[in-house]
Amino acid sequence: MPKVSPTKFFRRQSIESRVKADIVSKFVGAWSKIVLNSQVKYGKKPKAAYVDLFSGPGSYEDGAESTPLLVIRASVANALARKGLQTFFNDESAPLVVSLEQEVGKVGVAQLEYAPVFTKEKASIALLQGYALGADTPQFYFLDQFGYANVTQEMIKFIFVARRCDCAFFFRISRVVAALNNPKSQGILATLFGGKRAAALVESCLLQRSVLKKEALIMEALEDSMKEAGASYFHAFSFRVYERHSAGHYLIYIGKNEKGLSIMKEIMVKASSRQNDGVGTMGFTQVEANPSLFEDPIGDLQNELLLRFDGQELTVDDIYIGHHAGTSYIRANYQEALRRLEAVDSVQTFPPAAERPKRVGRSTMAGDTKIVFRRKEPQA
Repeated sequence: MPKVSPTKFFRRQSIESRVKADIVSKFVGAWSKIVLNSQVKYGKKPKAAYVDLFSGPGSYEDGAESTPLLVIRASVANALARKGLQTFFNDESAPLVVSLEQEVGKVGVAQLEYAPVFTKEKASIALLQGYALGADTPQFYFLDQFGYANVTQEMIKFIFVARRCDCAFFFRISRVVAALNNPKSQGILATLFGGKRAAALVESCLLQRSVLKKEALIMEALEDSMKEAGASYFHAFSFRVYERHSAGHYLIYIGKNEKGLSIMKEIMVKASSRQNDGVGTMGFTQVEANPSLFEDPIGDLQNELLLRFDGQELTVDDIYIGHHAGTSYIRANYQEALRRLEAVDSVQTFPPAAERPKRVGRSTMAGDTKIVFRRKEPQA
């Protein structure tokens, strides 16, 4: 599999890399605040870990800062993160690690209780074992890289032994498509997807001429593989040249906790290149398509909720948590859909709209608001 030259890659930050770095660094900030605050609340010493296995030099030649430096800056600026966030940075290229150490040293890391750890090894389970992170330590792993050969199902299984674990990595469809047609790459595919799944993927993709259909098959196989490895939640943020009719690459999120998924989706929506009625595309495109006059994402959500929860009584939180995984919808979208269903008497709410506080002229929809979905009468 051909490799991208690290020297060439870090000359100038691409817009995709900027968006990716923004998403990951914001997630780490929000995630670490939640897990560290939770530990303090229960009288525990705050401790969490951020691990970057393909860290790079810290900044690009054009001066733009990459993910590791953004994470360190945010940690130094936050009192709780200064006290409890451990950071581990690794890259197989020793010169890149030396550059990163120099960049990090300028940020004021002396204020951190845990000094950043720098290693210069090939990403592996043995490397992770050397970090000696206990299963009780909340952990976030960023597995960004130029290819995919070092992200294996076994590595994900090892990572997800932790009780609270989240992970993100870049996934390039074009490289997987190329590997599918190269017998020498079959072993690498097996380490990522599992042997049987990889063989089935090769066979099914050979029957497809459409790159987009191959992409859908690959993403389905990847999600199945990650869930088999221990990740309960999977969400993908796409990067494309054209919003429609072009294959892309992805920033993949996987996690064990619904809260982590919620945080990531909120950030991904804001990073999306387009939103329609508050629903993000969960992707970034250089050339956006004109939205269709027939698109109604909130209306689609209303119909989904009526079908899924027919005759049931649940809270807003129950509805959101029970439905949003695998969708592009965030909490605010559910609140809006439920308000609209309430307005047309498709659901009954407790307390009703007139008794709930108003914000910006609209009734709020708190998480503990009870929603009763009126049972549909069977058609004769």
